[in-house]
Amino acid sequence: MKLQGIRTISKRYSSAVNWFPSSTTPTKWTKYRFPYLYQLTQRVPAMEQQIRSCSTIPPKRSAATLAPQTMEKQTEKTSVLPMQPVPIQREPDTGINVPPMLGILEPPKQNHKVHEALRDSYGREHTYLRLSLTEKCNLRCLYCMPEEGVPLTPSEKLLTIQEIDRLTNLFVALGVNKIRLTGGEPTVRKDFDEIVSVIGNVDGVKTFGVTSNGIVLRRKLEHLAKNGVTRLNISLDTLDPAKFERITRRPGIHLVLESINAALRMTDVFDPVKINSVVMRGVNDDELGSFVEILRRQPKLQTRFIEYMPFDGNQWNEPKFIPYQEMKTKIEEHFQGEKMEKYVEKPAIPPMSPSLLSQPPTKASAWAHKTAKLYAMPSLMGKIGFVSSMSENFCGGCTRLRITADGNLKVCLFGKSEVSLRDAMRVHKATDDD
Repeated sequence: MKLQGIRTISKRYSSAVNWFPSSTTPTKWTKYRFPYLYQLTQRVPAMEQQIRSCSTIPPKRSAATLAPQTMEKQTEKTSVLPMQPVPIQREPDTGINVPPMLGILEPPKQNHKVHEALRDSYGREHTYLRLSLTEKCNLRCLYCMPEEGVPLTPSEKLLTIQEIDRLTNLFVALGVNKIRLTGGEPTVRKDFDEIVSVIGNVDGVKTFGVTSNGIVLRRKLEHLAKNGVTRLNISLDTLDPAKFERITRRPGIHLVLESINAALRMTDVFDPVKINSVVMRGVNDDELGSFVEILRRQPKLQTRFIEYMPFDGNQWNEPKFIPYQEMKTKIEEHFQGEKMEKYVEKPAIPPMSPSLLSQPPTKASAWAHKTAKLYAMPSLMGKIGFVSSMSENFCGGCTRLRITADGNLKVCLFGKSEVSLRDAMRVHKATDDD
């Protein structure tokens, strides 16, 4: 009987590794990506031997110790850059211009509310979960999807609302505190409102966001606000109606603009509102200045320019690619030489074990690890962001986990390794403890 608990752990792990696709080596994947599970099994033989040689065993750890069930719910607040230009100083070690008022960041402390299962071999704590609700979309953007669409997963193979609720609670119990709903286009899913309500009632979610193309978003804003959504990312690649139809292969720019304007009238709830624009040379790069002009009187708005990335079927080619430094130069030229200043909203380095850091993080390295490199200009109230996925990636600071619409867990958007959580629940009848 004394060995029963240890053997149960070993048995559950052996069952768990069978969830991995045949193309993945589960032991190797677990050992290097999430070492906690691997180390657990390595300790089993020694623990069995210890029990054989002892008359008593240590008390069993409670589930609350392994995975805290509740966290205080709070809404993140965003600082606003003063209207006056911030003086700039040069940091000797890096040579990067940064606002001096932020000072050198202290080495991040380990967050003991995050379970070891969410801490990777580099000490990063993966506390940000992106949930894709559907593969469907009501647009056919040139950079995202071929005109004929893509083969869709049958609806019965998508995660149900009950499975989404279960997974959300499990990941939050382990330490996830930021959740974003994505797609496809998440608002086209028929039970979108119910899913928002379910996630909004989960204790421990500090930041709840939605990414949308804005076509039907305006009708959803009140419901989002009532259920704790505070962050909105709305895709808009052009301000020209004819060009919008060429890029998206669908009409509807007026609907997107209505959604953005409606969200900006609710900035007591949605702070900030972000416009995402994929920039392509010869397509919409001539509108960089026009997008930035919107920020003159909108302090709660961010315009984020995303580098054009290759995806299956989007016919990516290098001549259309524009690195973010070139975009930055074009914008400064539009504003007749007015220079951008790096803007650090808050420390961006993910929680890491201090022993894994080669040197204490600085405000410059915090800025560099943000998903969007933020800039401010003296004449603007809003902020400019650049998502430099191609020219200067931010993989070293990534703390994201992704669950696809059909229930596969991914740790990288471009990674091939996936774990089917759907099959673990439906086929293997896994319990929450598993």
